Amino acid sequence: MAQTGSTKTGRRAPAPSKRTNGNGQARYDEIVQIAGALFAERGFLATTIRDIADAANILSGSLYYHFSSKESIADELLKSYWNELLSMYDKIVASKKEPTETVRELLGASILMLEKHEYAVRMILNDWAYLTGVLPYLEENMVTIRRIWTTQLRNGAKSGQFRSSLDPNLTYRTIMGSISGAGRWFEASGKVTTTQLAQEMADLFLLGLQPSEPAK
Repeated sequence: MAQTGSTKTGRRAPAPSKRTNGNGQARYDEIVQIAGALFAERGFLATTIRDIADAANILSGSLYYHFSSKESIADELLKSYWNELLSMYDKIVASKKEPTETVRELLGASILMLEKHEYAVRMILNDWAYLTGVLPYLEENMVTIRRIWTTQLRNGAKSGQFRSSLDPNLTYRTIMGSISGAGRWFEASGKVTTTQLAQEMADLFLLGLQPSEPAK
């Protein structure tokens, strides 16, 4: 999803969280998801350590056994999202399919994240300006995402599969804007599935990217 905003200085990056094994790992993962639900619903800044502890049915001090800060929990959620998304993107690009199919699959991977990483998506949409200040890799990842998309769009234009006049950066922002918009209304429990949504969006955008038919 395309986001804008410069990295702010003066904020410390979160200290690494304290991962455990066995039952401790299960509890750790549970707390991450509990916190993610609160961040998505209330906003990151509006959610306190006390809120997370209460929802997890533990004392606030006990939360620090697992996490150094609220930001370190956000880091866990967001790294999981980005690692999976970028891994999917890498595999799609490595398959070296035609630009039209590559764009379709990139869009499908992005839409899939709306369901698999709902909390991370909401955090990116709602708290981007703050989170980029403590997690600089967020903006670095967006640069990578933009490069992947614009490269495929340029390839499509050069090969004649897309309009030669398309602006790769403008097209990228338009597609990402639509994905971000879907992130605000899509519900995994709703009637529309991620597969259906990705299909509809891909058909719509790819139709618009096609070169105009020559005049008869």
